[in-house]
Amino acid sequence: MPNFFLAGDCVRTDVDPASMEGANESARHAVNVLPEWGNSDAERCRVRELRRPRELEPLKRVDELRYRPGLPSTFDLGQAP
Repeated sequence: MPNFFLAGDCVRTDVDPASMEGANESARHAVNVLPEWGNSDAERCRVRELRRPRELEPLKRVDELRYRPGLPSTFDLGQAP
């Protein structure tokens, strides 16, 4: 189906968790395809790149290492280590 475009929080975007932000980003990408598909010069939706603070990268790596063997996140409160 040439004019079938998916959008929503289940579509892969730059936003990691399923959220309204991710759904909104995927919707903007889908809407931006419509003028291209219909040969229109309509203005495109603005899509911003997600800002990822470098300061959080070490914490994300630790969390990933804990996730692999099934350990809880460092930030999960109330759970045994």
